[in-house]
Amino acid sequence: MAGNQSPLYTLAAKIKRRHRQRARCCSDQIHSVSRRFQAVIPLYYINLAEQPSRKEWFENQCAELGISTIRIDAVDGRKLPQVKLEEFKTKQRLRLRFGPAEIGCALSHRKVWEAFCKSGEQWCFVAEDDLHLAKDSAAFFQSTFWIPKDASLVKAESTFKKCHLGPAEPIFDGERTIRRLLSLHGGAGGYFINQDAAQKALEATTHRFEPADHVLFNPEFGFFEDISAYQIAPAFGAQDLFFENSIDGFIKSGLELERQTLRKRPAVSKILRELKRPFRQGLEAASNAIYTAVRKSSFVSVPYFSAEPGSKPEILRKRFK
Repeated sequence: MAGNQSPLYTLAAKIKRRHRQRARCCSDQIHSVSRRFQAVIPLYYINLAEQPSRKEWFENQCAELGISTIRIDAVDGRKLPQVKLEEFKTKQRLRLRFGPAEIGCALSHRKVWEAFCKSGEQWCFVAEDDLHLAKDSAAFFQSTFWIPKDASLVKAESTFKKCHLGPAEPIFDGERTIRRLLSLHGGAGGYFINQDAAQKALEATTHRFEPADHVLFNPEFGFFEDISAYQIAPAFGAQDLFFENSIDGFIKSGLELERQTLRKRPAVSKILRELKRPFRQGLEAASNAIYTAVRKSSFVSVPYFSAEPGSKPEILRKRFK
């Protein structure tokens, strides 16, 4: 049969073989380039110089995932002069209680925004050094095509408090989706931010001062309303206080200890708060129902998904209160 083939048929077969060879060559080149240039989005992480074990843990975690890191030396608010601490508190507008550790944390996020804006990169990821990353998280750093065109800020972690989310759009044909973030979702342990939003965050905190997560994700601050924020759901990050197996025996951070101390109220205040609770809950439920109907949103807790074999998305609880 092969001997009866026409010269035209033979020529066509040769052309097809050449096209297949070229396609394989191009494919190999593309994979080679992707292996060499994995970090399209740089990862900045915040770490106190006095906590080298957390630095080692975080960098080892990222190395295992194939993610390169840029360390930002955190500001220790406990070492700031009292006059400076009081100055920051005078710039506060939201009714929040915070101390030196929270101030240091907010200043550390500003340091990241400043470094990122000088870099000229389009996007970056900001992490605190106790952020647990899922096994599939590296894919989010290798390109920006998954980020919605109108997005300025993308939250990648969850603190498991309910928030309003828009419709879900799938990412990477997997378990995760991306959704518009329409209300407060606290925590600033892991988020993507672009140049425009970082510049705006720096400008917004020049004359006002609030905890970093409220600057970024609280509509009452104002910045949140000027940008388009999204949420990865299920989240691929969650901070250490939600995990049973802690980092190197880590129990509580100075920031978490401070927050718990400031949350303590006198007995009279607790009683009044409990008396008001049913009315407050009823008002919040009605408000959320109206908001959900108007914005066509879902009021849900964002689960964390580790992407480990056999794992499922789950709502984590704080290891301590």
